[in-house]
Amino acid sequence: KGWVFVAVTAILLYGMIQRHTRTLQHTQAQLQESEAWYRRLITTAEEGIWVLDARDRVTFVNQRLADLLGYSVDAMLGRSAFDFIDPDWHTDFARHLARRQQGSPETYESCLQRGDGEKRWVIASATPIIDTREQYIGSFAMLTDITERHQLNEFQREFTRKTIEAATEGKLLIRTRDEVMQLAGPPIIRQTIARVEDLEVARHVVSEQAGASGMDEDRLYDFILCVSEATTNAIKHANGGMLSLHCLDTMTLLAVIADQGPGIQAIHLPEVAFKYGYTTAVSLGMGYKAMIALMDHVYLATDPGGTTVAIALAVHAPPAAAPTFPGDW
Repeated sequence: KGWVFVAVTAILLYGMIQRHTRTLQHTQAQLQESEAWYRRLITTAEEGIWVLDARDRVTFVNQRLADLLGYSVDAMLGRSAFDFIDPDWHTDFARHLARRQQGSPETYESCLQRGDGEKRWVIASATPIIDTREQYIGSFAMLTDITERHQLNEFQREFTRKTIEAATEGKLLIRTRDEVMQLAGPPIIRQTIARVEDLEVARHVVSEQAGASGMDEDRLYDFILCVSEATTNAIKHANGGMLSLHCLDTMTLLAVIADQGPGIQAIHLPEVAFKYGYTTAVSLGMGYKAMIALMDHVYLATDPGGTTVAIALAVHAPPAAAPTFPGDW
C-alpha cells in the first residue's frame, strides 16, 4: 500500500510539475513576445525616445532620436542627457528633471543640440520610472521634432515685432527678458510686488528716486502713473512680481516690472500696441496704450514663463524743435 501511495503521489506531482512548467513556458513565451512587440514599437516609432537612469545618463535611445541628433545609438548610450541639450537650456532641463525625481510627469518644449551644433526644437512628453520600493530610478521620454514649426513661429514673431516697432515709431520694443535686463543694468532699488498694499510702497520709493534725480512734477506724475499701471496688472493677472528702478544714464530712468504669469500670447501683441485699454483674462495687458503714449520707450518681453515690462523716461523733457519755414519766407 505504501509503495502504491508513493507511486500515485509521484505521478500526480509529476503531472502538476509538468503542467506548471508548460504554464511557465507559455507565460515566458508571451512575455518575450510582448517585449519584442514593445521593442519593435519603440525602435520604429516616429518620435525620438530615450530612457535615462537616476543620474540622468542615457540607458536606451531609439534610432529615430539618434538620427535626429546626428549620432549612432551606441555613441549616445552611457552619456549624460545634458550632452544633447542646448547649453542655453540646461537650467530649464534640470528643472524638468527635478520634477521627474518628485514623481511628476509633464509635457514641455525643449531645445536639443546635434553633434554638429545645430539646434533642434522638440516637444518632450516625460514620465518618471519608479521601482517597487517607490524609488525614482530614471525617466522615459518621447521627443517630437517641432523645429520647422518653431522656425515658422520665430519668423511670425519677428514680423510682428518689426511691425509693432514701426507702427509705434520705435516706442514699443519687443525684446527677450535677457535683453531687457542687460539694458537695465544694476538696480537702484528693488521692491517685491505681491499685494495691493505693496503698490503704495512702490510708488513712494520710485517717486523719491525720480524726484531726487531732478524729474519735474508733470513727468514724475506720468512716470508714477505708468509704474502703477504695470505693477497693478502684475498683481491682478500674475499674482505679483518684482519692481526695480534703474538709471540708464544720468538723464533717463527705467522701471522694470517682471512677473512669472502666463505671459501674453503672440497673437495678442498687436492689440497691446494699438487697442486702447487692452486687456485679456490671462495676460498683463491693460494700460499699454497709455504707457506707449506717455513714456519715451516701453520694452516688452513675454513668454509662457512670464512677462517683463520696462518703461523708460528721460528726467527732463527734450527741448522743443525750432519751427522750420520755406526758404522764401
